[in-house]
Amino acid sequence: MRCRQTIVVLGAVLGATGMLCAQESGGNSSARPVARLGMPTLSSSPMTFAASTVSRTEGTRPDEFSLLAGRATLADAPAIPSAAPPFTPPLPHASPTPAPSSADAVLHGAGKNRDDPNRSAFRNTSFFGERLRERFEEWMQPGCRREIDVRRWFLSDHDFDYFSSPISMPFFLEDPRSLTEVRPIFILQGIPNGAPNFQGGHIEFYGTQIRVAITERFSFVMTKLGFIDINPGAGSTQPGGFGFAEVHLGPKFTFLRHTETCWLGAAGLSFQIPSGPARVYQDTGRVSLVPYVTFGKNFLESRFGSLNLINTTGYSFSGDGERSDFLYNSFHLDWDVANRHKIYPMVELHYVQYTFSGGLRNLNVEGRDLANIGDVNSGGRANLNIATGLRYKLTEAAQVGFAAEFPLNVRRDLQQFRFTIDLILRY
Repeated sequence: MRCRQTIVVLGAVLGATGMLCAQESGGNSSARPVARLGMPTLSSSPMTFAASTVSRTEGTRPDEFSLLAGRATLADAPAIPSAAPPFTPPLPHASPTPAPSSADAVLHGAGKNRDDPNRSAFRNTSFFGERLRERFEEWMQPGCRREIDVRRWFLSDHDFDYFSSPISMPFFLEDPRSLTEVRPIFILQGIPNGAPNFQGGHIEFYGTQIRVAITERFSFVMTKLGFIDINPGAGSTQPGGFGFAEVHLGPKFTFLRHTETCWLGAAGLSFQIPSGPARVYQDTGRVSLVPYVTFGKNFLESRFGSLNLINTTGYSFSGDGERSDFLYNSFHLDWDVANRHKIYPMVELHYVQYTFSGGLRNLNVEGRDLANIGDVNSGGRANLNIATGLRYKLTEAAQVGFAAEFPLNVRRDLQQFRFTIDLILRY
């Protein structure tokens, strides 16, 4: 028993002595102990480490031990630097673009985006060539839009089906739309009894018109193709007869096409080619060039219907001194009854002013749209006629029309009256 007490006292003395040595060595040493998170502080004395790790704290369970000298805190631990992100070289296209100078802004349009021509800023710049090229490519698309914006070859422009084609003066009064159709025409015209060298009689025309819509803006029109029969009255000095008529043909371009405001505008050039016999006055000179413009407008829409107006103005230039030159202006006004696109009563007005006389014949009359007689007395004379009629659309692809026409001035030339009937077969 006494031996055990001696051993315990000796152990306590040795432990106290070790702790004093550790304090002295820590106070005299200039080296800072290295702290490890969750581990006891190491010193140069192994006994100090043993004593600090096995001492039991007061107030704890026998199985709980506390690392009194070796407890470390996060504040004592040195800061661990965070890992730097991996180096990523900049992409070539991501480099910043320097701001253009004032000289570059003047020369190059201040860096406008040429890849987006639909922007309003682009439309207002000087890049007119790009806009014109895009517009030309749109105009030259084949056919016309139909069914989910699919274009069909030679399809008529059906966005303006509420319009009605003119009837009288068919070789000059032109529809501004781009159309594909065949239009058989019959004309019966009375000759005045007082017409010099004719003494009455009548004229008949049997023919057709052909139109082909290349696109919804470009079309090719043949406005006169057929035969003419002239039958003078008794005592006439002219033989008359039956023969092939002049051919009128040429291109047409619809430059104005606005579905929202119901506006249409077209320009064309017609070639009047003499191709018939002299007995029916279809051989005059060589050729006449006839540039023209034609406009269409729908307006005054109500529950009772709406009005359609078409106006064509052109001038016939002779290719030589034999054919007569003249200016013409024709108006067409129709009423789309109840907006049903079926019945179109109409009135039309035609004015022809001869500016230069021809040099081939001296008959004191002219033939207006049926024949260019080339009369030497035609210069300065004019014709003014009015026509009333009706067009009925069985469908948009099949239409019929008829009109009666009468002169309003004293100068009547070869026209006492005229009756025109046509049939339109449209694609």
